Amino acid sequence: GILLTVALVGFMEGLALGLLVSSALFIFKYSLLPVVRFRATGVEQRSSVDRSPTAIKYLSEHGDAIEIIQLQGYIFFGTADRIVNLVRRRLAATDKPALQFVVLDFQNVSGADSAAIACFMKIARLAEDNNVSVSLTRVAAELRHSLTVAGIELGENQLINVLHDIDRALEMAEETLLSEHVDVDGEKSLLRHFALAIGDHPRLPVLIDNMTRLELQPEDVLIRQGEDANDVFFVASGRVRVQLTLPSGEVMRVRTMLAGAIVGEIALYLKQPRIADVIVDAPSEIFQLSAANLGRMQAVDPELAVLAHQLLASNLSEKLAVANKMIQLTQK
Repeated sequence: GILLTVALVGFMEGLALGLLVSSALFIFKYSLLPVVRFRATGVEQRSSVDRSPTAIKYLSEHGDAIEIIQLQGYIFFGTADRIVNLVRRRLAATDKPALQFVVLDFQNVSGADSAAIACFMKIARLAEDNNVSVSLTRVAAELRHSLTVAGIELGENQLINVLHDIDRALEMAEETLLSEHVDVDGEKSLLRHFALAIGDHPRLPVLIDNMTRLELQPEDVLIRQGEDANDVFFVASGRVRVQLTLPSGEVMRVRTMLAGAIVGEIALYLKQPRIADVIVDAPSEIFQLSAANLGRMQAVDPELAVLAHQLLASNLSEKLAVANKMIQLTQK
């Protein structure tokens, strides 16, 4: 076509035709690439916050109200509409709970054109009309500026939030869901946590009596990285964080644990040194079960020891189930 145009019309016209055809081919081929890298709900993907059995149960049943969409590539007019249609279809879905939170992750997005910005404005209007909170994560400064110039109000207190990562967005969405439907203050009893995890048992109070009660304040160290694992901890109330100190000296936050969480059971079972620090974030009531006490129960009161192991096994099973869901999703 280029040769024919050059022969019949002229060189510049043939060059223009070549540029036009190659651009059209590029747009067509690039538009065939998937713009969605990964998609999940709040049932399948959780934040790095360990919660009480009641909270976990509620999120397992109602986490579909949270939609996580990881985007990729360069978003332009050939692909941007797919994102809008995806959100629109989810809003119209009748086989799932009403959509309340959308998390759009831009970590693997290289850029976006003006048509894509217009599509995000459509999403903003959909969110406002349907009272849906939208969180944008890992947004590059240039893209954030373009969204602001387009008139989209961004910020943690706006309908569209800009947050550091998916984990933070999920934590906020989960906290909102739970605050509306779960009586967290009514679950501050350790006995209540145990009964929710493995069911009522007349000897659960005796198990608690074999533990040491600790009252800790913010920045108290519960576990130090590298020390021997001689006990396991049960968080009755409060909040602790798990953090790693990297070889570079940088401190990386790994998880947050709330009331009902169990801390340090893996290292205790494997008889390995602690792999992370656990620091108290808020005034906390924590119960400590030492390896010596657990061994004594196994020798003189096997029924009580079985209860303790049942609690630890239930907690580990929940963590494994969440990990398996994530592996299955990434293999799709």
